[in-house]
Amino acid sequence: MELIGIYDCAGRPDKSGGGAVFQSILLRWHWRPEAFAAYIARAGEGRNSAPRIAVGFILIVLFHIIFAVAAFVVGPVILKSYDAVLGIDRPLMLYFDAADAFFVTRFGLALFLGASGCMWLGTWFVVRIVHKRKLSDLMGATARLSWRDFANSFAVWFVIGAISSAIFFAMDATATRSETALLDWGLALLPLSLFILFQSSAEELVFRGYLQQSLAHRFPHWFVWAALPATVFTLLHWDSDALPWMNAAYLASTLVFSVAMTILVYATGNLGAAFGAHCANNIVALLLFGADSDYRSAALFVGLPMQDPTWTPIEAALLVILSIALTATALAFSLRPRSPFKLRGTQDRPNSDEVVQVGSPAE
Repeated sequence: MELIGIYDCAGRPDKSGGGAVFQSILLRWHWRPEAFAAYIARAGEGRNSAPRIAVGFILIVLFHIIFAVAAFVVGPVILKSYDAVLGIDRPLMLYFDAADAFFVTRFGLALFLGASGCMWLGTWFVVRIVHKRKLSDLMGATARLSWRDFANSFAVWFVIGAISSAIFFAMDATATRSETALLDWGLALLPLSLFILFQSSAEELVFRGYLQQSLAHRFPHWFVWAALPATVFTLLHWDSDALPWMNAAYLASTLVFSVAMTILVYATGNLGAAFGAHCANNIVALLLFGADSDYRSAALFVGLPMQDPTWTPIEAALLVILSIALTATALAFSLRPRSPFKLRGTQDRPNSDEVVQVGSPAE
């Protein structure tokens, strides 16, 4: 990577002699800081005070909790209805004891993904009611999602994810083909992939869209608008059932992925690439190579769960190194100008005279 200039967030030359890492350095990669500045400026079209951001995020979390609880309640009802069709009659309370068993099935997985995807509704409510602006403002600098970037990013991260999982399973002598019939897996592939898209895009909408955009408009320092959403996103993946070193490795890998998604949004001023990357990553993790004890029912291949007590610290360290190396490779394919999968981000070049500087005051 070769340094070719120092710029402010609107793409103008920076005469201050430096700046934050995420905001001031334009590399010979396919990065467009003026597009990210225009993306941030859209938060200023509504009411974007710090208290509103905090209240908005809390409301989105509450929406998620409400739908998660609803899924937990609906799950046993679905089980009872299914048994009723088969002529089995048992008290409803017994089905709540089997709720855990329901959520590890493909139907339960779809219900879980759907509940997470309902953060779309929570984000829409917060943006419209709390911030008084449109949900489309979160899509990109021109209020449109780049589907070209979605497709290119999906292709890159799907291949990289498959390679990563294959290497991970090569470390596991117990890895094998799952008991799921190939025909059943194929029939469930499309609908479950759509649920995964719903869930993964909702997470990106909240963390790399709403939270990152809103914070960047209020606070000029990257350790607020970039580090804070990445940290929260990572901690939400805490797995207390795993060994300490495997939990640490999982969190580290999640943090690496979260930083990569932040870079994609910064480089393009659009959520399209992050949507595609996250969707591809989750399809590989849930439908191709199942390595989580809670979500193995839909996977084509299964191996030793990450919660298994036989994983060693060395294997955990190798997992982190592998994650860093392959994530860097995926970013290179996405951001290098000569890559066939290079990202374009915002198609309409923003007018720098209309760009609002990051951190500019807003109500």
